[in-house]
Amino acid sequence: MLVLSQAKRSTTRNSYASGRAGLDRFTTSLHMKSLPLTAALLMDWAIDGISNGLDSSTVKLRWNAVYDIYDFARTRLRLRSLTNPLRDPEALALGRVLGTNYKKTSRARCAITITTARIMLIHGWDLNKRVGLWGRLRFTFLNLGMLRVGGAAQLIIVYDIITDSDGRRQVAYAPESDVRPVFDETLRSHFIDINVDVDKNVNSVNRRHAYIPGVVGALDAHPVDWLDDYLLTVQPPSGGPLFARPVKDGKFATKAVNASADIKRAYKRACSIAGQIFEQTIFDALGTHSGRKSLAQWLWDDGHCRRIIADAGGWFLKRDAVDMYFKTARHIILAAVADIGERVRQLSTA
Repeated sequence: MLVLSQAKRSTTRNSYASGRAGLDRFTTSLHMKSLPLTAALLMDWAIDGISNGLDSSTVKLRWNAVYDIYDFARTRLRLRSLTNPLRDPEALALGRVLGTNYKKTSRARCAITITTARIMLIHGWDLNKRVGLWGRLRFTFLNLGMLRVGGAAQLIIVYDIITDSDGRRQVAYAPESDVRPVFDETLRSHFIDINVDVDKNVNSVNRRHAYIPGVVGALDAHPVDWLDDYLLTVQPPSGGPLFARPVKDGKFATKAVNASADIKRAYKRACSIAGQIFEQTIFDALGTHSGRKSLAQWLWDDGHCRRIIADAGGWFLKRDAVDMYFKTARHIILAAVADIGERVRQLSTA
């Protein structure tokens, strides 16, 4: 059972565990056993959840956790006579009604425009402060590297600061570092190569590398230079997390911080300095996922296919047999990201 459970992503397993815990609490409050279930009890559980403020999608996820139990019992334990209550016609009808009439307004993180991202990178953080350099670089990784905040937090940087023959300080990256600049022979330019060890769809078989171009013209961004500058100035501990937050006295915070709050502050500051209209709806929906979502939107607007976007962002995409025979080349992803907004500019000047 333990090995079979690993066929599901850890996030799915955790969600199912949470759903089953919710069922246990509900049945305990009624002084009933959780299993076996009836369709009537499942529907009462769903109505109780909606009445207590749950979104219909959360109720559906909890039902999926129950479905998983019955599916395991029928297919793995061969209890063929066991009836799955979620196949009951009334339960199915209730599920459709909840999904249609009781879906809450989405609170998903919004995508921002290229213009907004540009002024945030220029004005959003005080670059005279260590924490400002940290904030800009982290947002760059979340946006142009299409990283989830959990994956970015796990990136380990290994480096030394050396002095060349001209007396200039330079960063020497170790081969085992999760983050390091690399030269691409096809594009004849440097980029940041990111080894993502911890992510939603990453495991021992499916590894992921994220790539950030050295220059992104539409954003006036220079990620390779920014990375070097951050390491030379802030000097996070080698062998530790790249995005450990700098605090006073040259120290670094070991506890997680409110990552979304830093991005919201950057948006507000950028609007004030650049004279751009501050939009409360954008501010409310900004978060750590906004950068990742934004680049996906920009690539789509430029006419790139779903496969390129999925490969760039590490999204799972259902594929046919032929899709197993190729993958999106690194230089294709780098070129697409480096040239974001180009298609839109061509249309506007046509």
